[in-house]
Amino acid sequence: WQHPEKGLIPPNVFIGVAEQSDLIISISDWVLEQACNILNQIQNQLPSFTLSVNISPRHFLQPNFIEGLMLVVNKHQANPRQLVLEITEGLFLENLDEVVAKMHQIKQLGFSLSIDDFGTGYSSLSYLKRLPIDELKIDRAFVIALDEQGLSQSLVETIYAVASQMQLRVVAEGVETTQQADLLNTLPDIVQQGYLHGKPDLAESWISRWQDAKLLARN
Repeated sequence: WQHPEKGLIPPNVFIGVAEQSDLIISISDWVLEQACNILNQIQNQLPSFTLSVNISPRHFLQPNFIEGLMLVVNKHQANPRQLVLEITEGLFLENLDEVVAKMHQIKQLGFSLSIDDFGTGYSSLSYLKRLPIDELKIDRAFVIALDEQGLSQSLVETIYAVASQMQLRVVAEGVETTQQADLLNTLPDIVQQGYLHGKPDLAESWISRWQDAKLLARN
């Protein structure tokens, strides 16, 4: 957020404040709108591409969440199968049966579901088996610990094993060093996300670089 007086304010400062009110719903709606617009521009050229969007628990629990989601998707003619909705474990503090039922509805519409920041909230294998999810994202705190603890002493390998047993895709968040990346590469099919591989950028810039790379590959 580019504040007119305080300058650039990072999400970890203002999102927590927004989460305490319905302001987070307006922010989430805007993010979904932007994501679907971007997806519309590239989905036909790259059918395997997926775009992930964070969804606030407060937003997810709104009675009209699914209707609003479909309105935005249909407006931009975005393919739900290329959209991954990321939710946090805090969502499961609410009525679990209601949340799971809504997740099943979303899955039936074609979307994928991911648990973000896994391992730092209210993780429980008993409820994990009930959730119609496609992906687990290992919290960056565990990835950072790889530098000191190594793979065998960290929880990364344990979480990966559980997710693999459940046939879930696994994403390691916050990869910032080559040591972390090398250790994670010993785990088959794990996806890495972090500043080592790419930093936040304007969508227009990313799309332009991707199109240039695609043109070079053709030539």
